[in-house]
Amino acid sequence: NLVLATAFFQLIVSPLELFQPAFQLSYSAVLGILTLHPILSKLWQPKNRWLIHIRDLCSVSTAAQLFTFPFTCYYFGTFPIIFLLANLILIPLSTVILYGTILLLAIYYIPFCNSVCSYILNGLIFTNNKIAISLGNWEYSNITGLHITLKGAIVLGLAIFTITAAIH
Repeated sequence: NLVLATAFFQLIVSPLELFQPAFQLSYSAVLGILTLHPILSKLWQPKNRWLIHIRDLCSVSTAAQLFTFPFTCYYFGTFPIIFLLANLILIPLSTVILYGTILLLAIYYIPFCNSVCSYILNGLIFTNNKIAISLGNWEYSNITGLHITLKGAIVLGLAIFTITAAIH
């Protein structure tokens, strides 16, 4: 309900957002995570704490990727087939960057500490970007030529949502 409320208020403020790829991709990814992640995570119940984290990263990534698939095909005509590998690396690194940025805001006025934190964050962001670019440039990392019509994207999206709702 919170996701629908934020989308509703965002569209009240700016109704044309509905037609923006960023809006469609963001909300479809969140919808996928909220509806499909719980189903996928029940498929494998590891006992090891680290395997649980890996399972969760994989199920969240798969849920988001599946729900954004129609929009990705419509707008870009590609599908990244190494998204699991990429997300297993980039999500933890991005999480560290996010927490580091919050730390930097907290210590911004402490001269030496903020410089060290900024230096480390710059290195992490640079590394994150290099990894993302490198993985994206791997040969066969994407399936291309998947252009579909708007009507096809809508039908595919509704089919994915309906199947997920039926399983849920």
